[in-house]
Amino acid sequence: MNKEIKQICQKIDYQKIINRDFYPSWFFTNEKLNEFLKKLDKLKKIERIFAIAGGNDFVFNILSLFDVNEVDVCDKRPMSCLTTDYKIALFREFNYEELLKIFSDFKSHNKEQIHQRIRGKINLLTQKVFDYIFYNCQHNNFIKCLQKSRFWYKESFNQVKNKEDYLFYLISREKYQILPTKLDKINIYCGDFVNNLKLFDKGHFDAIYLSNILDSKDYNSDNQLCLETVKSRLNKNGYLFIVTQNKNRIIAECVNDFGFTLLAQEIHNFNVLSFLLGHYSYSFLLFQNK
Repeated sequence: MNKEIKQICQKIDYQKIINRDFYPSWFFTNEKLNEFLKKLDKLKKIERIFAIAGGNDFVFNILSLFDVNEVDVCDKRPMSCLTTDYKIALFREFNYEELLKIFSDFKSHNKEQIHQRIRGKINLLTQKVFDYIFYNCQHNNFIKCLQKSRFWYKESFNQVKNKEDYLFYLISREKYQILPTKLDKINIYCGDFVNNLKLFDKGHFDAIYLSNILDSKDYNSDNQLCLETVKSRLNKNGYLFIVTQNKNRIIAECVNDFGFTLLAQEIHNFNVLSFLLGHYSYSFLLFQNK
């Protein structure tokens, strides 16, 4: 069974999940990160990472790139935490070809076969929620049940068709085979990320990842407190990796004022055609702590 989800700063309420009283999350990341992630391979050794939101595929991508010792992932959206736990079990149990078939097969009557195969390898809360999803689904197909449940954004399953852009850990069998050997290094935290970050000693992390956290009051009500906490938990010369939608200049100036140096950026402005094709325009900023 996977590690328990750490609910120190927020308890996951099963009934609220069933009633859909929460922000939806992403089953696969909506951030076209692969090309930018490849640039990170040139950075100094990264051993401890704290990742906030982003569908949590960032942590799987990063495990395919770096020989890390610890990956702490945090989200205030309960389904994001449970999804990460469920996907860890999928990655433990299925090989590369099997997994790609699972997420591309919309015809087979395979929901019970797949779910039962990993049911005992997820924590009890994840088990309870996914039991509800599958046992109340009229379809017999695994992926259709996930889609029809409406627990995730409807676009959440498209990125597997564009894994070369979105899912670094799925671009090849070789990359994917690295992943199962490192899954024990992931710790899942539920709740406000500032409070969860404060659980760690100052200077603990080599890198911290913020996915759209500085864009919306829904995710973060106090950018100053956020950046103060992030800076204090990063070690000297540690990296801050920020994803933003339409606010790259404002965020770059703000983060620079907190004593960070901008090392690299990849800017993507809003594009109507790209949006209609299901791609979001996110910009990526990489800073180093002074």
